[in-house]
Amino acid sequence: RASTGSAGLRVRGGGAEMLEGSAGVEAPLEEVYAAIADTQPEQQAAYSSWIGGVDTEAEAAAAAAAGCILDVGSGTLTYAADFAPPELCFDLLYCRHGKTTGNTEPRVYQGFVDEPENALNEVGLAQAEEAAERLEALGVAPDLVVLSPLSRASETGMAWVRRHPEAAGLVETWDETAEMRFGAWDNVKVKDLPADSICHLFYLAQNALVRSAAPYTRPADGAAFESESFVQLLTRMGAVLDKLDARMA
Repeated sequence: RASTGSAGLRVRGGGAEMLEGSAGVEAPLEEVYAAIADTQPEQQAAYSSWIGGVDTEAEAAAAAAAGCILDVGSGTLTYAADFAPPELCFDLLYCRHGKTTGNTEPRVYQGFVDEPENALNEVGLAQAEEAAERLEALGVAPDLVVLSPLSRASETGMAWVRRHPEAAGLVETWDETAEMRFGAWDNVKVKDLPADSICHLFYLAQNALVRSAAPYTRPADGAAFESESFVQLLTRMGAVLDKLDARMA
């Protein structure tokens, strides 16, 4: 479906296959992504088969508890007619982490992973300092600073804390605030995953149910971490807000 001179990319059996010419040049990344997007019908067919083994009633109930309606056929979420944002007794400031090698093209699925390529790179470190400067400009005086256990997030937050030694005692690391767990998809380059994999529906079609059948295995110690769906992530983050609200009451 795509070609580039003596090299190209084609879809065969739902998978992306690199074609190398005499120069051994791979297809441009945008063509690889375009071929994956063109394979969405096959991804949807794989999803229709896979979803039969999922407890969709439990997922729909979890979505409803978060104020959303789950369309199982497409895996997408919409706000329920009576949706209302949570009422919190405190002001919440959320700061996203800076850039990493993992989220630089060719990007990886970067979830619950903390390998060297998931740490802040030079751009990300500069972004963390910029965020700290903006927080200082706001004059924030937090009662609590909650950090994710993943270094890219904790280092972003600590850029502000290091400017305010008096706030060191306010810092807590909560494991449950970590990024979504993608299982075996974690730290795999998106371009290297099979073109017909349901994993692509997560970002191409905002499918909130797809998840890897296999866990992510941490290289450092062999620990395994099961995947979760976006609906399950919503449940986890809802519990974090509840915990924060109780703490700050």
